[in-house]
Amino acid sequence: MSSKRKKITYNRIRLALFLRSYGAHTILNRFKNKPNYRIVSRLSNILNLDIHLLNRFFSSGAYPRGLPNLNSLTKYIVPKEKMLVYLEIEWEIINLTLEKQDKENTTLEDYDKAIMEPAIERVAGNHLKNIEDDKVFDTQLEELQRKYQNWYYATAYKYKLPTSRIIPFILRLIN
Repeated sequence: MSSKRKKITYNRIRLALFLRSYGAHTILNRFKNKPNYRIVSRLSNILNLDIHLLNRFFSSGAYPRGLPNLNSLTKYIVPKEKMLVYLEIEWEIINLTLEKQDKENTTLEDYDKAIMEPAIERVAGNHLKNIEDDKVFDTQLEELQRKYQNWYYATAYKYKLPTSRIIPFILRLIN
């Protein structure tokens, strides 16, 4: 495999992961009424992502064609299981954010730091099944939480993806 082909695959996987993340969800909701080219261009420069595919996503709200289906890829820079756990955690962050917005009328920045642990706990709890003993469940849950937290940050680091702590800074930069 040539380095050019590997780089294209890396960048496309990176873009696909970002577009399915809490960051893209937040930015899309913030600029839903006015997704102009200047905002998308700034975001593209900040995150070093393909401007045309980003523009398609922010203008239509749907994933652009040409992005890889993350469930069907066979070669990864980060193992598939770690990447799928990353996406599950991102999905739980989105769900928790929406739940908290419904319950409390607060801004997103008020509880970004307190949202990561419950998201990881939910994903880890969802992966533990058919355990009768509470002590065994608790110990396995703690181990899985540590493992998933490491996987989450390793995937975010490897693909240079913004975490929920960085999103408010990105929003300020693109405004």
